[in-house]
Amino acid sequence: MSAKKKILITTLGILVVAFGWVAFRIYESTGLRFIQKTSGVTFPRGISKASVYDSGAFYVTAHVTIPKDALEDFVARYKFSAHSSGFASVMGVEQLEPEFRQIPATADHRLAGRSSNNRWVFVLDRSSGDLWATVLYPDWAGDSP
Repeated sequence: MSAKKKILITTLGILVVAFGWVAFRIYESTGLRFIQKTSGVTFPRGISKASVYDSGAFYVTAHVTIPKDALEDFVARYKFSAHSSGFASVMGVEQLEPEFRQIPATADHRLAGRSSNNRWVFVLDRSSGDLWATVLYPDWAGDSP
């Protein structure tokens, strides 16, 4: 194989990988923006460890880690309450990245709400800053969840 072909193949491979990475980041940020816009809960700057799953029909679920220095303000601003069984309402965690599929027992702060079209639940582990969120869509007939 000629040097030009090797360079062309290598360049195309790099472009495909780069495109895939950018497409995934756009998809991920779109899901996070939807959760924030729909629920009115704005994540603080500096979130990390984001993982998003969108069922495409019923709900979108995500995990983010809230920075330690923003955690208490975040909890107070949105009035998270202590709730020992809050994680039962988070759907789709088994579809997130493997390290975020298990909500620990220490995740005992919850925020739930609804609008005329959507319903949501957030579960927070204050000790780690890990936050799981699910926003449910209206069904195919347009009925609210």
